[in-house]
Amino acid sequence: MKQELWETVKKYYLHWWNNDFIGRIPFWVSAPKDDPRSQKALFGKHLWILEKEKFGTEKIIKNAREILRATFYGGLAFPCYFPNFGTDVFSAYLGAEMEFSDLFPPVATGPSFIKEDVISVSWAKWGNPVLTDYSNLSRLQINEDNPYWQKTREFIRYAVQLSQGEFFIGATDIHPSMDSLAVLRGSPQNLCLDLVENSSRSQKSHGIALESLGSGL
Repeated sequence: MKQELWETVKKYYLHWWNNDFIGRIPFWVSAPKDDPRSQKALFGKHLWILEKEKFGTEKIIKNAREILRATFYGGLAFPCYFPNFGTDVFSAYLGAEMEFSDLFPPVATGPSFIKEDVISVSWAKWGNPVLTDYSNLSRLQINEDNPYWQKTREFIRYAVQLSQGEFFIGATDIHPSMDSLAVLRGSPQNLCLDLVENSSRSQKSHGIALESLGSGL
């Protein structure tokens, strides 16, 4: 996207974010391009990623670029890639184990993603709490050696180099809230009991987890 066009588009989104609008509501429209190559990229699975390739930076982002290129963006829409290891990746940053789908798209967009009802790229392994109790909250920190943390940063750096203004790079899908704390405690049931029996500690751990994200960034 050309810089001058983005400056115009950005104004609409800034006004919308502040409960205002200028002239028109920012309307996002995306659709498959109708040429054969684009149709194949969007409705086929030859660009999808195998579970064993989940850390394959170059392949994933180049395949994502092909899907973005095959998509028409209208209104105030624009192509955007974000690294996606699944909605529980923040919990993985803090030590939770993850399971991945056998096959998943390289970017969470496009008709094939919607048509195939792909719920998630991955999910946390429940029943294996990282936080067994609230006696030691010091482990709620992002370890710089954590593979998911390292790969998230690597994906973003590579995407920036590859994009050359062709598409935007967004933040990964982070759920650093009670969703994450439920994973770290091993189940939503455990967290629900915590909120009744140990409310102050559970709330404190939630705050510490958020702080760990800020310090990591």
